[in-house]
Amino acid sequence: MRAEQSTASRGWCALVIGLFSTGSALATQSLESLSGARHFDADDGLIGSYVVGITQDTSGDIWVGTYRGVVRYDGALWHEMPLASRRVLSVGGSRRFGPIIGTDLSAYSFVHLPNGDVETEIWTPFEHPYLRSNADSLRREVYAVHERKADAAVWFATQNGAKLYTVFEWIAVDTSDGLATDTVYAIASVGRDTTWIGTAKGLFLRAGEKVVQPAALPPEVAGGAITALAWDARNAVLWIGTPVGLYRLDSTRCTEASGETSALPDGRMHCLLADSEGTVYVGGDYWFAMYRYGEWSIVTCSHQVRSFALDREGALWIGTYGDGLYRWTPREQGGGWTSGPVTAMAGTPGGELVIAAGRELWKMDAQGEVLPLFRADRWRTVNALTVTPDGTVWVGTETGAYGLRDGRIVLALDRTSLLGGAPVRTLMQDGRGLLWIGAESGVWQLHLAVNRLITWREGSPNTLYPIAETSDSTLWMGTPHGVFGIRGTQLFPLTHVEGVLLGEVRYGAVAPDGALWFGDDDGHVVRLSSVPDASVRWETSMFGVEDGVRGSRIRAFAIGPDSSVWVATDGGVNRCHDGLWAYYGTDQGLANRNAWVALPVLSNLVLVGTERGLELVRPDGDPPETEIVACPTEVSSAGNLTVTFRGADRWKRTPTQSLRYSWRLDGGPWSPAKPFARVTLADLSPGGHRFEVRTLDGDLNWDPTPAEAKFVVEYPVWLRWHVLLVFFALVGASVYLAGRLTEAERRLRARETERAKA
Repeated sequence: MRAEQSTASRGWCALVIGLFSTGSALATQSLESLSGARHFDADDGLIGSYVVGITQDTSGDIWVGTYRGVVRYDGALWHEMPLASRRVLSVGGSRRFGPIIGTDLSAYSFVHLPNGDVETEIWTPFEHPYLRSNADSLRREVYAVHERKADAAVWFATQNGAKLYTVFEWIAVDTSDGLATDTVYAIASVGRDTTWIGTAKGLFLRAGEKVVQPAALPPEVAGGAITALAWDARNAVLWIGTPVGLYRLDSTRCTEASGETSALPDGRMHCLLADSEGTVYVGGDYWFAMYRYGEWSIVTCSHQVRSFALDREGALWIGTYGDGLYRWTPREQGGGWTSGPVTAMAGTPGGELVIAAGRELWKMDAQGEVLPLFRADRWRTVNALTVTPDGTVWVGTETGAYGLRDGRIVLALDRTSLLGGAPVRTLMQDGRGLLWIGAESGVWQLHLAVNRLITWREGSPNTLYPIAETSDSTLWMGTPHGVFGIRGTQLFPLTHVEGVLLGEVRYGAVAPDGALWFGDDDGHVVRLSSVPDASVRWETSMFGVEDGVRGSRIRAFAIGPDSSVWVATDGGVNRCHDGLWAYYGTDQGLANRNAWVALPVLSNLVLVGTERGLELVRPDGDPPETEIVACPTEVSSAGNLTVTFRGADRWKRTPTQSLRYSWRLDGGPWSPAKPFARVTLADLSPGGHRFEVRTLDGDLNWDPTPAEAKFVVEYPVWLRWHVLLVFFALVGASVYLAGRLTEAERRLRARETERAKA
């Protein structure tokens, strides 16, 4: 199956929460209102609001250069560091020399001493024997400090050329070596022997000891000022910032990057940063941009963005020219797995997580460390992923199925095997030690103990896909129209549910209660459970749009620790718990709703693989609150009772209009959850009653303390006590009067009788 069920919390969950979140897309936000960003200014201890450079040293301290000096942030306090010159022009970092500060006079570095103090050292290379003359010194304005990653050597961009310090020697590169000017603003190195040098009069390449200018550069790059450079090692692209726009240079050509989209503003590029994952950050006038997955995202600012730095936690530090400093975690804004679309995930017996992203497999261990596991150009994408009890990772790809162990392929079921190199769509393990492979060339069984592959059904193109095995040892296959189960010699086809013809089924999962869940490519989700009696019967339930299921194509199923069923679709991620559905899409934090797989880790933590990469869904566990707005205390017998109520999600995660309500009367059964905040009760029996209502939020949390109201339904008029009292009084009076009249008549007759006798 595409995702293994996770039955216990894992040690890496805490780190995953820190790495990923479900914030909204950042394209429409401003820096001042950016969610998760922290602002530092003079009130926090930052000296100077004009930040020109940022770096982090090996001790974890953040060094910030401003036009009023240098400060060090130890995570709690800011410490001002004394310098001969307070006009800082650049800040860089070196693994060997620590933070290096470039000023209008020279460069300085700082060293942590054993006693906790920090010592300042000035770079004074005047007497160095390898300098050709005093003019090669650093006692000039230092515009940029750049560490050469290959050997920790340090490049300085100065007013009189570029300087390289390699511990063993100083090397100067200036007009005598081929530069058009001695004014160097930016440097980017590629390995040990290739360096890009941005000057006031164009871009130059130093290859070995030879300085040249590549041909076919745009005029702004060939002869204009270069304000910033960044080398994207992952994609082998040089990003070039100029006063008039942004350019990118690859192995074939140099193009204007700002012309790729109208969303990227023109104007001066002040700073560039490319991280190890290929994300590029660009700082400009009153905005900064992030280039990821081939798309631009823009954040507006109230001031210029002059500097960037990434710390060891992955947070982005943003230095502005007039508004101080910001710290922001980009992944909190819907970031993802930058290696490519995540199409499959599975947990291992050792508590690790295997992630398939394009041609790459990644592994996240129990401590949360993410390591590359395998890369193979022989497959384009991973369609299915499972891990056997012995730790072998099996992947179904466009060119067959492969088993990997210890970072290498141990069994390749490619074109040389019975599969014939056909695309593999599903993988499933049964209880007998067989790995079922659903390929375009047929259905195959692999005996894991002996790695023996046998044919179960051969055909091209194949239309059967193993999806699950239920606890009664029934093997279920997906077909172009529904499913069928096989138990021994019995066959159980299911093509229609509730009168609806099912579409193609490829994915399914078995819940802890033994029910089989599957979905088709028409957006139908089906729950199938057996009836425990002598005959073979099945109970089915179908869910669709009217129940809250979003998406027209069902991609994957997974069962959460709380027995919730998670369904990944092309419209987002859906969750079913106790017959109720919740939905998570772009409005709920996903950067991309085209989900391929969902892997629940905890009841409030689900990893989602989308076109944009690995994302996180965190259902809110806090329950909503309920309040009765209006409920009469007395109701006439002939009238109806209308109760008005409302709910509230304390964190505003669920909009008020999306809340649902359930009510009951006198402790009876709860009504189905409906989005109506009013109910009318009719035909109420006379006497006292108790009405209760509870709210259900979008994360399927019920209010544990329902709101209640008590009211009395009056008896009919002829049954009220005062009416009965009058009635009985009248009856009594009538009886009394009738008795008196009868007695009077009797006496009258008696008198008449006596008179007659006389």
